Amino acid sequence: MAQYNTFFVPHGDDGEAQKRLNDFLASHRVCQVDKAVLEGGWTFCVEWLAGDAPSPVGRRGGGAPKIDYMKVLPPDVFARFAVLRERRREIALGEKISAFLVATDAQLAEMAKLESPTLVDWRGVDGFGDERIAKYGARLLGLPTAVPEGQGGSDTKEMKTP
Repeated sequence: MAQYNTFFVPHGDDGEAQKRLNDFLASHRVCQVDKAVLEGGWTFCVEWLAGDAPSPVGRRGGGAPKIDYMKVLPPDVFARFAVLRERRREIALGEKISAFLVATDAQLAEMAKLESPTLVDWRGVDGFGDERIAKYGARLLGLPTAVPEGQGGSDTKEMKTP
């Protein structure tokens, strides 16, 4: 069920009112924030969901928390992850698409856990099926491929750890 709170942040605020508003926003499932300038400051009307209500769809910052793969992966696995991430970036730039359309970070992390992967090994990575393997697999592995002119970059780097 939606709830509403209003906040007033006066001009010349010492930061206390802003902190109260920001703390509230960070600790609630916010649907919408409306703001208006009034004489003497800003007013904010915050619509938020109480209890165990689901997060609003399309809310910025929603979804799973961001994972710091440098902290959660062993150094050798992270080194392979970094190489894969760079190759993914090059593929995405060459094809003018978002990097997550090539592979998600979670998929890259699973791929990086394999020391000497083959395209067949990557069939076991959730969400990285035959179509993606056919389209991006060889370039992600660093195998020489016939890439259309203007697409791809240094796709033949070996996957070695620094």
